[in-house]
Amino acid sequence: MPLSAAEYLQQIQFQHLQPSHPTSEDYAARITPSEELQNTLLPEAAELSEQLLHTLLGMPRMSTFAVASLINKMVREMPADQCFLNVGTWCGFSFFSGILGNPQKKCIGVDNFSEFNPDNQARETFMRLYNRIRSQYTETLFYEMDYQYYFQHHQDPVGMDIYDGEHSYANQLKGLQIAEPVLAPGALILVDDTNMPHVHQATLDFIALKPDQYTLLADLKTANNCHPTFWNGIMLLQKTPAPSL
Repeated sequence: MPLSAAEYLQQIQFQHLQPSHPTSEDYAARITPSEELQNTLLPEAAELSEQLLHTLLGMPRMSTFAVASLINKMVREMPADQCFLNVGTWCGFSFFSGILGNPQKKCIGVDNFSEFNPDNQARETFMRLYNRIRSQYTETLFYEMDYQYYFQHHQDPVGMDIYDGEHSYANQLKGLQIAEPVLAPGALILVDDTNMPHVHQATLDFIALKPDQYTLLADLKTANNCHPTFWNGIMLLQKTPAPSL
């Protein structure tokens, strides 16, 4: 039996630098992909994950190999009739982490590039990589638009959801709530930047609105932002699965 997403995340370990160990502000820029890989111990399929994700580690990113491996795992084991939805792709690291090695899974990205996009560099980086892989990964779609407008048209049941758009309390809560009607039973929700108090609180408030429908599987903080373990903190939620017949 493969590990569940929660078990997988729980069993990710780090050899030297731990999430609780503070790092300097420029440490993330100085650590090499090889050093990050060596520090990260995955519970299963380590060689496969490294092969799939190693090429992404050198791109502009606001996440880590550990988180990318978790995303890849969740998309890989997502039911075939569900999709992976990533709102707020930026340059695409998290989005492409879910796509690679999963050609049969429908993966949808949404971003209007309104943040962290000086001289349109983030958009150009994303589109260059997106156009390179879409011939092989034909189930991959991208919509350049505001996420609230996008959800007026979305229909596919979502099995894996990431909201990584603007992280004010209002947008963080809205980003979770607006996806709620299309989340499949048992769907997984990954929330990042949860070291930020308002992001953390918005996520807890989302769960509190429907406590019988959502379970907090993991709440992992790091000593600081840009940390090469879990970056700026992550939370993993799950919608209640459908009852067994």
